[in-house]
Amino acid sequence: MDRPIFTEEHDAFRSMVARFVADEVLPYHDAWEDDGLVPRELWKQAGGLGLLCTDVPIEYGGGGIRDFRYNSVVTEELARVGASGSASRCTTTSSSGTCWLTPVTTSASGGCRAWPAVSSSRRSR
Repeated sequence: MDRPIFTEEHDAFRSMVARFVADEVLPYHDAWEDDGLVPRELWKQAGGLGLLCTDVPIEYGGGGIRDFRYNSVVTEELARVGASGSASRCTTTSSSGTCWLTPVTTSASGGCRAWPAVSSSRRSR
């Protein structure tokens, strides 16, 4: 299907996401659904590859790319293989972060920007 909204960069990102989902999500998805959680290591792997918070500014631990199409690619690739529930939270982390983080990082004073909840996306828990 021709999808002109995506560029070659998005297509390359999609290939990386699809490989990650096939190798690191799909084989374990059912167990995670049974357990009701995704292991921390998956989050670290996804973050290390730049799959999380692509639209969050770099200074707050994100990718710094103001292009929601990258989030869409992650959502589409998880949906393509039927990853739902706990595993799909890889996607919502990025999109929900946008709802509260973008106004803070673009409009707040320096003190608010330094608030621990804003910068917590950079820390491993």
